[in-house]
Amino acid sequence: MSVPSFGPPMGAAASVARALSSAALTALALLASGCLLLAQPDHETPPQTAPYLIASAASPSQLQVVYIHEQDVFVDFGAAVLSEDNSVDIEIALYLDYGTRNSAGQPYRDRVYPFEAIEAGTMDEGQRPFVRRWFLDSSSVTAGCHTLTMVASHAFDVDVCPADPKDMSSLTWQLIKCDPDDPSCPTSCPELACAASKCPSCADFNPGGEAP
Repeated sequence: MSVPSFGPPMGAAASVARALSSAALTALALLASGCLLLAQPDHETPPQTAPYLIASAASPSQLQVVYIHEQDVFVDFGAAVLSEDNSVDIEIALYLDYGTRNSAGQPYRDRVYPFEAIEAGTMDEGQRPFVRRWFLDSSSVTAGCHTLTMVASHAFDVDVCPADPKDMSSLTWQLIKCDPDDPSCPTSCPELACAASKCPSCADFNPGGEAP
């Protein structure tokens, strides 16, 4: 009487064993070489944020008055920015007497723009310092009190206001054009007349914009 056969013939079993052994050895070799290919996790691109200007990095300090002398050719203003840019560079504009309308209805007496853009970066890079130079002959100021406001945004419109009022950050310095050694030269300036209510802003000038 013949005995029933269970499972593959001995030759087939040996072949299966050899195949499994070969696969195991291949996996071990890949592990040893560091070449084991694993599925890469999906990383979502972080959303773009408004550029944030760091006040503690402001230069000169915002706590001091910046005196403008008749013989001055330029003044440097520096800060640092923190943002997630999604490959879009940051632009910088300087406004003279921001909050005071000029003859065109814009919410500043004058502006200095464009400057060299700040290369796009990420939050992981931390603060990115920069300096921008204001040449006085490009936008002069009269004797007395003024302000200079630095605004960072990813885009400005034709009126040199941020294209998106929510995509901006600003720093302001107090300027006084006079000789500080002159007894008549003030050491501080009064607030703008509109400060008690609401000064004009780019958000107002941009229809539908919200106050920054």
